[in-house]
Amino acid sequence: MLAGLWNYPEINANYHHNIKKTWTVILAIFNNDSTGVIPKSKIAGIILAGGKASRMGFVDKPLLPLHGYPIINWIIDKTKHQVDTLALSVNRNQAAYGYLNLPIIADVESASPGPLVGIVSAMKYFISAEALPRTSYLACFPADVPYFPENLTELLAHEIAANDADVAFCQNCDQIQPLFSLWSYSTLPRLEEALKNGLYGPKQVFPLLHSVAFKVYSTDPALFLNINSKADLVTAEKLINPLISC
Repeated sequence: MLAGLWNYPEINANYHHNIKKTWTVILAIFNNDSTGVIPKSKIAGIILAGGKASRMGFVDKPLLPLHGYPIINWIIDKTKHQVDTLALSVNRNQAAYGYLNLPIIADVESASPGPLVGIVSAMKYFISAEALPRTSYLACFPADVPYFPENLTELLAHEIAANDADVAFCQNCDQIQPLFSLWSYSTLPRLEEALKNGLYGPKQVFPLLHSVAFKVYSTDPALFLNINSKADLVTAEKLINPLISC
């Protein structure tokens, strides 16, 4: 199984120090105020793997190997303990993901392509009678970003509770990470309306909701590295510790 990077003293000392320092500060902030935290039992998770991967030659990026294991396996290992129930948003080659033994959700019909329709489809699934256990929030994770905090959902939940917000999203320095986000199911009608109006990305609807950013300050190049190209995959192989395996 994948383990936390901070458990490996073999990692480059400066790299390890910077990451550990960053998350020590974040955890200290979180632990100082635990009022109104949303319990994990109320949070479902969706890994968004519905993109076309045009920059990768239309291959299934989540199934590409990273240090010998599919990228999707790395992501599942980091997400499954953050939520009460987990599913995949996949629109093609669904059978290829069957070995993961997770529910697979296809996008509802929409004229607006993009990740927002995947979020709406996942909400509808988890709200439906067939989805158990009953949950109230949806945590989103992109299927092509293998390295991110293992307590991110908890931190986003704290931001929602502390600010009575509709949605919380991650921001690393000045870069918004809209697919690392936590949404209240109460936003579903407004998200459906946004799709009807031609909006397709979470970043486009944040201004329409009571949104709050959880800000991360890290210069680590591996954190939130998006694998969009073969060059990105090569970079990920170099930056992400090969000692950590599924």
